[in-house]
Amino acid sequence: MEIPGMSAAPSLSDRLDASRNRPVCAACTEPAIATFEFCDASSRFPVWGRTSACNDHFNELIDEVQGLEYVKWLD
Repeated sequence: MEIPGMSAAPSLSDRLDASRNRPVCAACTEPAIATFEFCDASSRFPVWGRTSACNDHFNELIDEVQGLEYVKWLD
């Protein structure tokens, strides 16, 4: 039965990673190898974010955050 406003249940791999407190990649559902916070101060109001990347998407995410004012590696 579908309930309006509810999203689909997470996949088994998503639940397993969440149950282990392991972050998953922002671009896919693979376990992340790195997590970092960043600040994009290019707009009027700085935007803070946190993202994680798996081995396959690590370079893509690094390219996106390079040049930002603040980046803090969390693990």
